[in-house]
Amino acid sequence: MIPVRYRILCIYSAMLAMTQFQWMRFAPITELVSASYGIGYGEVGSLSLAVTALALPLALPSGGLIDRISVRSCLRITAIAMLLAAVIRVLQPRYPYLLAGQLLFGFVQPLTMSLLVKLMLAWFPAGERGRVSALSSMVIFLGIGAAFVLVPLTELGNVDRSLRMDVALFALIAVLTFAYVPADRPVDAAADRQDGRSWFADGLELFRTPPFIAVLLMIFLTNGYFSAITTWLEPILSRRGVDAQTSGLIVVLMLAGGITGSALILALERAGATAGRILSAAALGAGFGTMCLFSTASFPLLALAGLVIGAALLSPLPLLLQLISGVAGHARSGTATAIFWLVGNIGATAMIAALGGIADQGDWRWAALPLCLVLLAQIVISLRGFRAARLGEARA
Repeated sequence: MIPVRYRILCIYSAMLAMTQFQWMRFAPITELVSASYGIGYGEVGSLSLAVTALALPLALPSGGLIDRISVRSCLRITAIAMLLAAVIRVLQPRYPYLLAGQLLFGFVQPLTMSLLVKLMLAWFPAGERGRVSALSSMVIFLGIGAAFVLVPLTELGNVDRSLRMDVALFALIAVLTFAYVPADRPVDAAADRQDGRSWFADGLELFRTPPFIAVLLMIFLTNGYFSAITTWLEPILSRRGVDAQTSGLIVVLMLAGGITGSALILALERAGATAGRILSAAALGAGFGTMCLFSTASFPLLALAGLVIGAALLSPLPLLLQLISGVAGHARSGTATAIFWLVGNIGATAMIAALGGIADQGDWRWAALPLCLVLLAQIVISLRGFRAARLGEARA
């Protein structure tokens, strides 16, 4: 018999993976969607942009809502919204219906992402929270990777048929949510905020906490660095004769490195490693991987670089989430997690834009300086902001 908390985790993980999957769902089949719906490539790209366009402004309100409702209520709202979004996309084989469905997924994404820490605190004892954060991080990476691997295989020349398969899957998730997610335990339900404080007031209080600021700086830098590298990887490698298919494979290897590194975090946790040392070592690893990307066209070295960069920049995510849980506690977990993801997205936008000018010039040697400064900042923050924090303490 599977314990209740792990049934809840399985249902939540399915939702988490599917929000990431739906975000990138149309990216690998741009030409097929363009031909099937009679739209341009830019409009296909807008289907992914629609998710982030709503996710950014809704992040903080979503976090505030999560702090004031139960885990079960949040999961039910998410399940219904995801099913409705999938249904909207297949009502008519027309672009406006696709866009409307994606916009609704944009509402769901921040709600799902911001629930992670609260669910972890509400249902899992301290000794299991590290495992939960690592598994959830892997699910995020798997959802993104699955979009690039599975979507081209399942479309089979018919986008509408594949979208109807999504409806069936989301209907199953909704049924499981209503059937198998019980009410929150009384001790945790009582911890929900009922004092009328706004998410804005909670956010201000969190920003007065130095460890919280250190965590935000780290997600800003690591997510920004990773997003910039993956966004501009194809033009970086094309200057050395590496084709686009190989560049896409390197991105998949980065995600695989992130999944492997997340599992490694659990071993380091048991060994009592400090957060500062792990994060500073990750920054050094990212530097090594980036140096390979900028200096070689050899596939084995590029593959190694992809694995190392993914492990270095993605695997610290579970650790940062554990630190967030320790700082925020149950009452402000939704707001804290929402701010965490929001700052990560801002970092991605800022660093992608920062390297955009270099992309136009085509001389990627100039990218080395800002990237090295980012890595140096990561090391300083890691050693100073987290020098006394151990993973076991972060879960307490």
